[in-house]
Amino acid sequence: MGDAHYTGECFVFDYRTALNPQLEAMETTQCFACRAVVTPREQLPAQYVYEVSCPHCYNNDNLAAD
Repeated sequence: MGDAHYTGECFVFDYRTALNPQLEAMETTQCFACRAVVTPREQLPAQYVYEVSCPHCYNNDNLAAD
């Protein structure tokens, strides 16, 4: 398929999370805690801790209870 059918990243439901138009894996990932899509820019702040939290859920009270 490639870039003929979309612009940007394509979300996929496996370990790669996102593909570019050339169908190569991107650095975008998914938060282990809240399952939100986390872009490379969102992985930079201290709120992003691999397999713990991301900027989307860092201050979420439910996360602290887990």
